[in-house]
Parts: sequence; C-alpha cells; structure tokens
Amino acid sequence: MCFSFEADVVAAVALTPVGIATLWAAKKPRQYAIASIPLFFAAHQGVEAFVWLWADGNASDFVGKFAINLYLIMAQMILPVMVPLAVMAIEPDRRRRIYMAISAFGGLVLAVKFGSILINGSATAYPLDHVMVYKTTTDVPDIGGLIYVNATVFTTIAATGTYLRLFGVANAIGISFAGWMRYDAVTSIWCIYAALISFLIFMHLRLDAAGKEWPGQPDSPNDATDPRGDKVSSSA
Repeated sequence: MCFSFEADVVAAVALTPVGIATLWAAKKPRQYAIASIPLFFAAHQGVEAFVWLWADGNASDFVGKFAINLYLIMAQMILPVMVPLAVMAIEPDRRRRIYMAISAFGGLVLAVKFGSILINGSATAYPLDHVMVYKTTTDVPDIGGLIYVNATVFTTIAATGTYLRLFGVANAIGISFAGWMRYDAVTSIWCIYAALISFLIFMHLRLDAAGKEWPGQPDSPNDATDPRGDKVSSSA
C-alpha cells in the first residue's frame, strides 16, 4: 500500500465510525480513556492528511508546519502517556497497574523531553518512498525509543484482558515491521497500522459488557462482579 493524502483520508474516514462505536460501547467512566483511542487514531490520520497536502504543494506553509507539529505532539507526547493510563484505569490486577503507572511516568518524561525539542528547535516532514518521514532539529536519545515502545505497546501486552493483549501483540509486530521497513519513517508507518487494528479495543469493550473478556469472569454477566469490583446487573 502506498501511503498518501488519499490513504490517510480513507483511514480517518473509515476509523471514525469505529471510534464512535467504541466510545458508545464504553459503559463505565474509567473505560472512556481506552475507548477514545480509536477516535484519537482517526484524528491522527486526518492530521497527517494535511501534512501530505503541504508536502504535495497543495497547502500553505502555515498549515503544513501546524499539521507536522500537531501530528508529532499527538504521536510522541500524548500517546505514550495516554495508552498506559487508559489501560491502567481498567486493569484489575494491582501489580500490573503499578507497572502501567511506572510506564505512564516514563511516557510523561519522554513527552516533556520531546516538547522541549519542539519548543527549542523545529520539525519538518518529507515524503520518501511513499511514506512520510518526520525530522526534528534534535533527536530523542535512543533510550527514548525503548520508553516509547514500553508505554504504547508493552503496557497493553501486560493487560489482563484478552483483546487488549492481542492489540498489544499486534502492535509489537507492527512496530517491528515498521522499523524494519523504514526506520526513519517508523512513526508514520506504525501509527497508521495501530489505527487500523484499534478495532480490537472495540472488541474488548463488547466482550467486557458481555462478561466474557476477563479471566475468571462468569460466562453470563447476570449478578456478576466485574474485575474492578463493580456490580453488574441485568434485567430479567
């Protein structure tokens, strides 16, 4: 698949109803953060469409620079904090929540570092072999990549929920493939891949509502208690 303005628009449009359905599937306040991730990815691809417009000479420099910075803020500053906190909010196992909290703190440190790079320098983007490459005047240290992958990928692999783990494993495969395919464009390649598999979060919420997502839950939600201690009831 050749990535382009059209590809990002198609991804954003296709993911928007999935994102809305996922938010609709959230039944508890603590689920809203995880449920918002597909819609976040849809918006992210929409932002990159403007980067492509600018790169193709069809948008002003102001629009291009704004889209580049917003895209990087969403990818490098919001995601590494948002993902571990969202998973932690619904995770029933205390030890795993501690790990996710530590991962979120690491993501916050990374976000602050990247924010300082954007404030004190500049960012640009350019198409190369049908993918978008993003560059900043100062690179994040190599350890930053490990912190990022841990926060955005391994926190979901560590989750108790079956489909959340599947989402994490699929993301681990995707980010590895993206790095192998074109390391300097890994942000663009992996983000569109992660967006396309975010429907797994919807599946998690649907199974959770049916009482079938967490290990040890009854097959039926009738008079059951969910993994975080809330009573689940249904009408006769």
